Amino acid sequence: MVRSLAAEIRGDVSREELPLTEMPEISIDAKSITLGYGILADDTFWCSQGILRVSGLRDSEDEQLLADIILSIALGKPFAASKENFDAYYGKGEDNKLDEIELAVARYGEDKLRADIKTVLSYIKSSITIASNSNERNFLRNVLRRKSGAGNPVKEPFYTLFMAFYHLIIKEAKEPFECEEIFKSVTALIKKIKMSSTVKTENRIHNISLTKGLIQDYFKQSSNSLRSSGSYAVDFENYLRRSKTEAANYDFKQGFYTLVNKNRSFDKQSFEKILQNVAAMANLGKGKKGYIFVGVTDKEADTKRIEQLDKISVPRFYSFGVVGLEREAKLHNVTLDQYILFISRKIRDSALQEWLKTLVNTSLTPITYMEHTVLMIEVKAGDQPAWYGDKLYIRDGHEKKPQEVSGEQINAVYSLFR
Repeated sequence: MVRSLAAEIRGDVSREELPLTEMPEISIDAKSITLGYGILADDTFWCSQGILRVSGLRDSEDEQLLADIILSIALGKPFAASKENFDAYYGKGEDNKLDEIELAVARYGEDKLRADIKTVLSYIKSSITIASNSNERNFLRNVLRRKSGAGNPVKEPFYTLFMAFYHLIIKEAKEPFECEEIFKSVTALIKKIKMSSTVKTENRIHNISLTKGLIQDYFKQSSNSLRSSGSYAVDFENYLRRSKTEAANYDFKQGFYTLVNKNRSFDKQSFEKILQNVAAMANLGKGKKGYIFVGVTDKEADTKRIEQLDKISVPRFYSFGVVGLEREAKLHNVTLDQYILFISRKIRDSALQEWLKTLVNTSLTPITYMEHTVLMIEVKAGDQPAWYGDKLYIRDGHEKKPQEVSGEQINAVYSLFR
């Protein structure tokens, strides 16, 4: 669990088996961009925010920090991190406690534990972006240290901040709403918390309680709206990365409204294309999945066009623009939740097969990324090909639009489900 979660957070994600020609897309390089690698250590969250050094990332210190967090959450108290204690819970050394942590994780639920950690981290990342007005490098280190050993990493202060966020977000069902004030309140946190050469549970309890007290006034109760499914920035970024090597499984749409100067309207043809793409992804083969993200552009020209038309500032991630759907809800003269419900009903009333409509509608997931909400449409292939009306569609290789098949091609699609 630790290793796979660490890989997700670094952005080092790929298929189980990847052709050697595509390996650079998911490799980690230190600083050089001349190799064309997809992930730079300097650009990972851990290094770009000064939590770890690049050398520490290469020595798997991110995995150790995550293990520390997992142990603290699963065991119900801050972990006294030391080599001996880590070894005990990894099943090494004289004091073997492997069964204790396995039971604790099973009791908490491994999937829930993973989701909770990613949720908290997503809120921290989005809060940094909002408070710094961008993804400012070393913002977190500069805040937590404030001229105190400015070049040194802030692993322990970050652990403390993470656990304070965890208590407020997961245990108390709250969410940050005044991000600038949160970071003002933890300025020079390293000087306020108890630190020593030996990490002690009692010190960490004090530190987490202190930090929670500093920031809790800037959190509010989470709403029960459709958007509360989570702002999984970590997952979202990894989906965007994966699309580089799994193009047939991913599609990106800016939205459903036309991008004309006047009389903008809901584009029925665009919606029809998305429905065809849903059917095509359901034909990828038995056990396969596809993802359509609505509210994301994959062309800079479209991103700039939307900025001009909708008077918004669009965050970028690599070549993608996260334009969101708030702007279309406004054009539709409804709330965002009502707009997503409108989309869901149009899927329900479409020519997709009933089983596929139900599957898609129950897996619609709004994802909030840097204050822009994207709709993820997850498509799971069934036990047999999916027809759209009387037509069969596929997505082949790097082709980004659905292709209607006929004759022998239909037999080829059916063979994918045997």
